[in-house]
Amino acid sequence: DAGMTVTVADGYTRAGFWKPAADLFEWTYAVEPMTGEGRYMYVYCLAKLKRWHDVREQAVAGIAMVAPADVKLMHRAIVAANTAIRAGEDPRGGSLANREVSAISP
Repeated sequence: DAGMTVTVADGYTRAGFWKPAADLFEWTYAVEPMTGEGRYMYVYCLAKLKRWHDVREQAVAGIAMVAPADVKLMHRAIVAANTAIRAGEDPRGGSLANREVSAISP
């Protein structure tokens, strides 16, 4: 049941367990690929894990599946991923990627 696994993955996300949440989202979408529920939280987990290429890929794919309210969030995630991929680490010692995650926080 995709609804149940997405609910558990969402709980993991809210608790800060990014890796188990991402794994459960991935499993859910492998079983039910057209499920739109939870797609943005999955993208958010990927961003927390700094998996920027996956963020971009999943956000682009998810735009067609998410509720209209989440489309804008997906667009912001794509921009954040592109920025992080292009810039990499901030030369001042901080990670640009950390700022990009903040930019797409749900």
